[in-house]
Amino acid sequence: MTDATAPSHNRRIALVVEDQERLRAAICFELEEAGFSTREADCGPEALKIIAMEKIDIVLSDIRMPKGGGVELLQAIRSRNVHTPPVILMTAFADITIGDAMDKGAERVFVKPFEPHLLVEAVRDTLLGLKAKLARPVSAAQSNFEIEVTIDADPTADASNQLQFGRGGFFLAYNDLLPKPGEQGHFSFTLKHGPTVWLDCLGRVAWTRSEADGSLMRGCGVEIIALLTPTPEEYCGRIGRAMSSRMYIPCGTRQAPPTTSKLHSGR
Repeated sequence: MTDATAPSHNRRIALVVEDQERLRAAICFELEEAGFSTREADCGPEALKIIAMEKIDIVLSDIRMPKGGGVELLQAIRSRNVHTPPVILMTAFADITIGDAMDKGAERVFVKPFEPHLLVEAVRDTLLGLKAKLARPVSAAQSNFEIEVTIDADPTADASNQLQFGRGGFFLAYNDLLPKPGEQGHFSFTLKHGPTVWLDCLGRVAWTRSEADGSLMRGCGVEIIALLTPTPEEYCGRIGRAMSSRMYIPCGTRQAPPTTSKLHSGR
């Protein structure tokens, strides 16, 4: 956790990109109260200049800004580095779906208005880093549901699109009852030809798609928040190519064969 009493040179730096001055100042205030140093920009091009001159630990950006929006900023940042700095997008409009934003590389999307403390919590969680997040202890009380899926083959080595992986989680093509966005659940994936549990994890549902839409499959995007199997090191090795992808969670753009699945409510 960031220490609010720490010297300013030891604090993580958050860049807040927002064209509304009062809102930008309010977000900076909340972050500084939580122990972060902040930098400010009112558009994407100005933010890129700051990033070029200084090491920024995380970017929080509005999406719709007259002089250069957040989506363009996100794409410019990810074209330079797929991992850093992480980007959280904020919007009051339906400019982009959460699935599309995460497919482009955003770690989170906040819809205005939002509670400031939730934004601060998201910043802290994002800055933990992937391996630290995956190594967190898991409690059964943290799970609202269980989903068990049988996969035909290793999803990173086979053409199957039952699972698509990004840096922070996965898209699951799913034809049964979908969990709700924001819910946390236990996901277990077992290989069809053998007893091997390929992945056993706790995940937070980032978004759902209740109906297929053209090439976009029905299913849900899930952020992995803790691992049971395998270890964080083994997991990062298994999804190697996804770890170097700009996508945080893929949006599910290809057709996949049906899965054998069961949903158990834990409510």
